Amino acid sequence: MMDIINKVVNEKLVKVIMSNGTYKEFHKVVMRPIMIKNKHMYQFEMFTKTQAFHQNVDDKQAKELVLEIMESMKQMDAFMIDEVKTIKRTKKGKIMEHSHKQINKKAEVTHNRQKQYILQEGIVIPAFVDLGIMNQDGTIIKAKYDKFKQINRFIEMVDDVLQGENRKHLNIIDFGCGKSYLTFILYYYLVEIRKMSVNIVGLDLKKEVIKNCNAIKDRYGYENLSFELGDIHGYQPNFEVDMVISLHACDVATDFALANAIQWKSKYILSVPCCQKEVNRTIKEEYNPILNYGLLKERYSALVTDTIRSQVLEACGYQVQVLEFVDMMHSPKNILLRCRLQEAKQVQLSAEFKGWLASMHLQPTLLKELTRMGLYEEL
Repeated sequence: MMDIINKVVNEKLVKVIMSNGTYKEFHKVVMRPIMIKNKHMYQFEMFTKTQAFHQNVDDKQAKELVLEIMESMKQMDAFMIDEVKTIKRTKKGKIMEHSHKQINKKAEVTHNRQKQYILQEGIVIPAFVDLGIMNQDGTIIKAKYDKFKQINRFIEMVDDVLQGENRKHLNIIDFGCGKSYLTFILYYYLVEIRKMSVNIVGLDLKKEVIKNCNAIKDRYGYENLSFELGDIHGYQPNFEVDMVISLHACDVATDFALANAIQWKSKYILSVPCCQKEVNRTIKEEYNPILNYGLLKERYSALVTDTIRSQVLEACGYQVQVLEFVDMMHSPKNILLRCRLQEAKQVQLSAEFKGWLASMHLQPTLLKELTRMGLYEEL
């Protein structure tokens, strides 16, 4: 086997894939040549069912590690710049070698410290495959890489808010879940990667959407994920809610979701507002030239809306972060409110803030809802 490895690990190598077996806990290992500080090295990417691990070694170590891995794996495919070599080990231990001509483009070998995503390429995630983002072998479809990054961005935001928390279980409500692929991916991340137990409920008004989502979660085998037909406004769960997610709930539906989360004292809130029309319809100011231009008024109203929501959430005891969800080039609706409850309390708004609202003749739905719930009395 070492004679074969010596023929493979050289300047013509593009990459090596070792599979059809298990090396330690890894079901696949990919090796590529890279450059680190002008030194020629090899990077090993080792895949479990849910994670990928990386190791960089020199030429001698690479050959030794390949030999060690191939004691457990039964197949090695070596992609050279002008051919592909396939090496297989039979059940009786006989080594079979086959090669065919094929031009393989050699990748840039500079180690550029590319971002390591939580959800990594090479690990098959059913929802990614169904979304058309990932092939059956775990490779990301090039045209869908931006979507892959956007979903990872959301998962990173969830991961960040949970850092330092010793939680073993989460009860989550996803308001306005729609087709729910992000919900499926969140379930995968929490259960398969963070090894938590969860109870996730997706809520939507469309009967057919709920039916399809429940069929998909059964196909995936996601036991503690369910979808219910229901309205955000007035929804009452029969369990304590730890996290509320509201992604692109239109107009005041976002306010209903936030009010529910506040009433339930949800520990975490992640909300991406959408179509903030209420302020745009009702805002009045004695002098503001922005209001004379439709597009500018719309954007100004959206910023006012998210400022109101952030201030009210802080007044209710939440630490609020206003974050860029996706790059502006992909969507103008790119703001995410990420909130962590510090201490639940009755809403107390400053005189300055109430004066600001009055100057624009605004009575926000979020404050109306909190008044209806008995959490605010000064509207």
